[in-house]
Amino acid sequence: MNGGRLPGRRIWLGRCAVGMMLAAGSAARSAAPAPDAGQSPPGFAPLRERGAFDLALGDCEAAIEQLVVPQLGRLGYARQASSDATAGWTQLQAYYDQVLGSDWRVQSQFPPQHRGFKLRVWQRSGWLPQQPVFCAAWLDERVQVGERSLQLLVLAASRHGG
Repeated sequence: MNGGRLPGRRIWLGRCAVGMMLAAGSAARSAAPAPDAGQSPPGFAPLRERGAFDLALGDCEAAIEQLVVPQLGRLGYARQASSDATAGWTQLQAYYDQVLGSDWRVQSQFPPQHRGFKLRVWQRSGWLPQQPVFCAAWLDERVQVGERSLQLLVLAASRHGG
């Protein structure tokens, strides 16, 4: 008697698995995509200049590599700069909270204050492994490049897609 019920149970389990995969695929498509680290936030542009500040930016990227990558996966980096004196860390966080939407969560296991920079890490919510990650690191000190005073920012985003 048990032998007669097993094939029906297997079919039911197979249908459940297909339904779950379709629902997961639909949810992944409707969630906000992972931003590109090279896409500048308002008031910022890719940093093309080189200078003494490269060491601070490199330290920031190395810290992200040590903190975030082992837990959340590989990241691609982009250096950004703003000459806008009103650019602020709080406004930048609010901008990305809005752009990323409710499907993304701040990862509180990463402390926000570090030596020389502030860090915020977001990860898209979901039950599938390797959810996309986005990081913003705000250097504490503005730097002088020629006549301009620049606010520097490092953005990092998942390399495994969004």
